[in-house]
Order: sequence, then C-alpha cells, then structure tokens
Amino acid sequence: MNFSEDIKKDIKNFLSQNITVGKRDTNSGKWVDEYHKLTDEFASWKKPKRGRFGIVYEVLNLWDFEKYVVKEIKLNFRADYTNTRLTRRSHSVQGDSEATMDLLMACQESVLQSSDELKHENIVRVHDAWIEQPEGRESEDERDRVDPEALIEFINDETQLTDRIRRNLRLAKGLQFFIVMDFFNEDLKERYQRDPAPSRQETTNYIRQIASALQFIHNKGYVHRDLKPRNIFVSEDKKLALGDFGLCKRIAEGDGDHGSAGTPPYNTAPDYLLTSKWDIWSLGVIIYELFYISESDPPPNEHKLDMEITKLVEYGRTNRQQDLSKQVGLKVRQKSLKKLAIQCLQPVESRCTADSVVAKLQPSDSIPTVVEFMDDDGDSACT
Repeated sequence: MNFSEDIKKDIKNFLSQNITVGKRDTNSGKWVDEYHKLTDEFASWKKPKRGRFGIVYEVLNLWDFEKYVVKEIKLNFRADYTNTRLTRRSHSVQGDSEATMDLLMACQESVLQSSDELKHENIVRVHDAWIEQPEGRESEDERDRVDPEALIEFINDETQLTDRIRRNLRLAKGLQFFIVMDFFNEDLKERYQRDPAPSRQETTNYIRQIASALQFIHNKGYVHRDLKPRNIFVSEDKKLALGDFGLCKRIAEGDGDHGSAGTPPYNTAPDYLLTSKWDIWSLGVIIYELFYISESDPPPNEHKLDMEITKLVEYGRTNRQQDLSKQVGLKVRQKSLKKLAIQCLQPVESRCTADSVVAKLQPSDSIPTVVEFMDDDGDSACT
C-alpha cells in the first residue's frame, strides 16, 4: 500500500509525538517505564481477544468511567537486523514488513478517526492513541528515537535494507501501539452469528446506517476500501459505526491507483478505480448477505453463505442486470432486496451511490421497505 503524502506527514507527526521513551536506569543503563497507561488509566473486565492485528481489550476508563475498546499492536520482529547478509527476500524480513504495515495502517486509522473532518455518528471515534517502547530497551544514546520515515521506507519492497533502516528496525523492535476507540458490543458478523434471524426492519435500518457513513466519507473525498461486516460495529441500541480506516484513501482526481485492497468477496469489483463506487460494490455484497441470512430457513452455515455470495459476485462481474436477476438470489423471497444488491454490483458507470441509497431508506420508526427503492417499472432509482 502506498500512503498519500498528506497521510505520510500525519503518520510521521503522530509517531514523533506519541512514542514514549521512559526513564533510563543509571545503574543498569536500561530503559525503565515509570508509567503504563493501559494498566494505570484503564481497567479490563473481560479476557482480551486476539485477532490478526493484535490484542483487543474491553476496558473502563478510570477517569471518566466510560467503556472503551483498546487495540494493541506489537512489533514482534523476527529478523536479526545486525546481520549484514540479511536481504529483502528473507521470509522473516517479509513478515516484519507486513507487521510494520499493520502498525502504520493503525496510525492512519487513529489519525483519520480522531480528526474533526471524519467525525460522524456512524463512524467509530478514536479518543486516544500512544506508542510505548519495550521495557528494558538498551540504548547508546537516551535521545535515540525511531525515525518514522525509515519505517515507511521499509514497507516498500523496492527499498534496500540500508544501515539507517536496519538501525531503526532494531530500535522499533518490541514497540507497542495502543489505540482507544468507542465501545461497541460486537461487529456485524458476530451479530448475525448470534441471532441469524433479525427483523427485516432492523436489517434495513442497518443498511441505511452503513450507507450514511459511506455517504459522509465519500462527500469528504475518501474511499474506505475495506468495507465488510467485521469492520462494522453494533451497539446494544442497534447503532452501527464503520471502523478500521487503515486502508482508506483520499479520492484524488486523476489518481492512477487500480490496485486491489480489502477482503474477498467484498473487494472483488471488476474495476479498481479509486472512486466511491469501490465501496458501493462492497455494500451490495453486504446487503445481499444480510438479507440472505435473515430470510433463509434454516439459517445458512458459513460455507453455504460463502458459496451464495461468491455466486452473486461472479454473476455481477460477468453478466448484465437482467441475467443476474434470474440466476442469483432465488432463495431471497423479496425480489426488491435482490435488485437493491444487484444495483450496487452494476458496472461502475451505472452503479448506485451512497446518496441515492440514503435518500430512499429514511431514518424513522417506520423503516420503508426496499420495494420503495424501486421505480414502478421495477428499475432502480439509484441512477
């Protein structure tokens, strides 16, 4: 992933300002952390969850007594960067590069989701973030700090392992990144695994909230690029919020980035142009998934659901709308729901926008049926 120059600048500033050095013991010459923010300011009441990117804690802030989620990412480098024969082709170096990318994506996430520009009721808010040096880190100079530019250079596969990069990787080994976010009970995937038969009104309301978040970030000039149920979070009062902005990019006119990002099958659009229509394809897959789950009897298992979504995506990539309507989603009893998903899976020039979805799904106690999303002749009102 290539970070934009603006984001690079924000990441560099964030890293420079948020790495805590601690105190150096005069007898041993080692670094000693006097203050552990996670344990001194927060109390955890549940066993932490371990995910792909690190550890997730559900915590209570001891100052304001509010619930939050804290995500921890640690740079557990495997390669020995004192070895001058080490090359980029080493499996350990490649793994370390991916770990560094995860850290930098988390920095981007904290920068964007804590900004006033992306403050919205349906976007997970980041309230605090910091980076701690590992305990007992030895240093020849107590002013030694990791150079953020070196970490950004390291994730580029074309970059050689220069002495400067090696030195900074040695300093960065063991860094722990902490990010404090809004508390949500579960993500949307967990919500449907727990109760695979929510009401149609609830599901429609979920879709409206997702579309509302997309409408907001698209109008601000961003594309999320990793929209999926695992990145959508649900509260007890059924409020949804979009999180994980680590792959988010600004929509720049003339940007030639066509590379893929995100998670299959939500990222399988045939066009990888950096436009808001990228997210709309993902939204179409999610819409179909939610209604297929809620209207199947008995609820589908994970394997069957994956097969149905894959079939939908493949038809959406290779067939016209009328062919797709005949072939896909026959088990979804409401044909209008199928059409809504299909309209999000159209070629980029005729695909829906978040504005048009939000306009049709009004936030109210009487959530409109998705039939109202269609014109009288059955065609979509998206375009």
